[in-house]
Order: sequence, then structure tokens, then C-alpha cells
Amino acid sequence: DSAHLRPRSNTIGAVARVRAAASGAIHRSLEGMDFIHVHTPIITASDCEGAGEMFGITATGLDGEFFGQPTYLTVSGQLHAEMYACALSRVCLLYTSPSPRDS
Repeated sequence: DSAHLRPRSNTIGAVARVRAAASGAIHRSLEGMDFIHVHTPIITASDCEGAGEMFGITATGLDGEFFGQPTYLTVSGQLHAEMYACALSRVCLLYTSPSPRDS
């Protein structure tokens, strides 16, 4: 497969530039409305929303566990965003789409 060459194509390069410009504009707009961009955890020790199926991860060379306990990929950053919103009032997460939270 030539996945490593795709970003060199004109189409993928153009899409990346448009997405970067759109993301920057969204960031500036949300900052202008006093939103704080927060980065929620990706690795967690608990099930965020009772989703049931969790994606366990292990660490090579660390007896298979991070921080001495089983760890998982988080199911949702939204729960963490709600906690940030309670503390900071206006927060947003920007993954592939904006998800502002206002308390």
C-alpha cells in the first residue's frame, strides 16, 4: 500500500490545507466567544459512560499496565468536558468537529 504517499497528492494536500484553515477559523471564533480549548484524556482507568465494551490497552515493558493498573482508551471526552465546563464555564473540544460546552 502507498498510504505514506497520499499526503503528497494534490487532492489530499488541498484537503489538508482547507481543513487546517477551517479548524483555525473555528478556534479563533470560539476563542472570541471566550471558550477555552481543553484536551481531555485519551487513556483512562474507568468506563466514562457505562458503555460496557471498553478497549483495553497495554504497555510493552511495563508489565502490560500503565500506572500499575488496567487502562483503556476513553469512550468519550464529553464527560471530561462537562467537568471542565463546571470549573471553567465555557470549554470546547475540537476533534473532527467542534463540540462547545457552556455551563
